[in-house]
Amino acid sequence: MRAAHAHRVGKLGFELLDVELHALLPAAIDGGDERTADEHRVRTERERLEHVHAAADRAVDKNRHLAADGIDCTHLCFTDAARTPVVFSGAGKLLPYRAPSAELLYAPEQLDAAALRGAFALCFSSGCLLDSPARLTHLKAIAAARDAGAFVCYAPRMAEAAPCWPDAAALRETALQFFPQADVLLLKDSDLVPLFGSHELRTALFSLFSGHVELIFYSSSDNVFLFTRNVLLQAATSDLTEAQFLRDLARLNTWPDKLAGLRETTLKKLFL
Repeated sequence: MRAAHAHRVGKLGFELLDVELHALLPAAIDGGDERTADEHRVRTERERLEHVHAAADRAVDKNRHLAADGIDCTHLCFTDAARTPVVFSGAGKLLPYRAPSAELLYAPEQLDAAALRGAFALCFSSGCLLDSPARLTHLKAIAAARDAGAFVCYAPRMAEAAPCWPDAAALRETALQFFPQADVLLLKDSDLVPLFGSHELRTALFSLFSGHVELIFYSSSDNVFLFTRNVLLQAATSDLTEAQFLRDLARLNTWPDKLAGLRETTLKKLFL
């Protein structure tokens, strides 16, 4: 049985700071004309972001704390060419800041493909699939994972990725191009409209089973669904998260090329 190790390339979901979005702008400025006030706001915000980036750089450097939580940091790469990316969260929204950021400079030659040997899965999202070295690194990582027999899992995360892209059309086109690269798609209801222009997954469901795709995990506000080409299963949202799903998929001790042949009785074990 393989170890249930999952690797992630590209944007990580760490929230380095918890800042209310309205706090990005300084308090009202007394005195001076409107132009002076605007210039002061821009300067103050720039200074604030400089401090934020410096704090993020220090946080990344302290990877021993991640290692203590069981996260392998031996393959982290560092650069002086760009700052560490940050994401502000607050009021139920996310605001990423890139100018540009180090994650997009992650080049294919920096990827240690040997790290994927014996891994269970490679997971990635849309945040770093822009035209950059990081996009080529994703392609190399996907090929290495497939050579290693690991599952390739793609979570588009369209709402979270949108602020990182210049326009919605480019994000949509690129996301759809990467769908066939995955064995497992991890979809959310918030992905549907940006991807397909509809709230109904069934309008695009069968077209998603192309390339390597054999299993789709879809979560809405009320339910989660598992789709294969032949099986549909449903459960309450509280019964299964994506992390639990991947963990339980590892426990099935199956392989990507066996997904198509999984019986309904076997897939039901993912809901137990």
